[in-house]
Amino acid sequence: MAHRLRLGSRQSALALKQADIVKAALLKENPNLDIEIVGISTQGDDDKTSPLSEIGGKGVFIKTLEVALLNNDIDIAVHSLKDVTSYSPDELTLSGFLNPEAIEDVVIAPPESGITSLESLPQNATIGTGSLRRRALLKALRPDLKTIELRGNIETRIDKCFSGECDAILLSKVGLVRMGWKSKIRETLDPFMFVPAPGQGVIALQSRKGDALSESYAEMISDPHQSIISRQEMHILAELGLDCRFPFGLYTEFDGNRFALTAFWADMAYKKRKKETIHFHKKDQSYAVEDLIKTIKTDFEAWGVYG
Repeated sequence: MAHRLRLGSRQSALALKQADIVKAALLKENPNLDIEIVGISTQGDDDKTSPLSEIGGKGVFIKTLEVALLNNDIDIAVHSLKDVTSYSPDELTLSGFLNPEAIEDVVIAPPESGITSLESLPQNATIGTGSLRRRALLKALRPDLKTIELRGNIETRIDKCFSGECDAILLSKVGLVRMGWKSKIRETLDPFMFVPAPGQGVIALQSRKGDALSESYAEMISDPHQSIISRQEMHILAELGLDCRFPFGLYTEFDGNRFALTAFWADMAYKKRKKETIHFHKKDQSYAVEDLIKTIKTDFEAWGVYG
């Protein structure tokens, strides 16, 4: 008899596409699995107008899925890792990380606008984004640009931009790739210049501690290198006490032996900001990461970010 496995997902088109990616990967390894995708509406999906920083950060996209896991209504929750807070219930564990097709941010603008890049945006143009990180990076690169809060799923935000609510929007590239909309991209931003959110592009799998079978399925399709990168980034977030309500970016490259880790951080007014890239060998990972955490934490305390 085929084993039944229930994957929990948000109900947006992109989230369901990601659940399909997970399902396909699991079936490739276990053709006899009986997999059901359970769509679940979350607070972040229901409230499409309030800024995320005011309703609890991106954790509002995963709390309902975590409750479903705790209630045994699903076996594995499928998340976008950048939506996962560093504080999860003790009874749950992140048991798998899929290698992302892309991690960068991209510029989206109406085809007729003539906008081809961040640099080509007119003086004082308006950018739609709800991300404090993106706002801080924009302030560093193009202080003339104005930003407006833009919520909703990927389709809604693109429609708002193309209907004239703003001149351009910034999105994660991977969403456009997974939806088959790469033609809408005007520019892919260099992740060393425009540092992504921690976990951007990564599909994360969450299961109940002690559910050995579900954990084994998640681990079976987890990318070993991505697991090392993602667990390190989640550790940094946890140590700093951060989520999307803070202007913070993190980009990690890892070849199996050496890391190149780029961090960007700013104060809440975007007036003070820093970017630093550190290179270190895997054997020096703990020391190098803890040293970076100490530097960032010192700045955040001095800048009143934690206050």
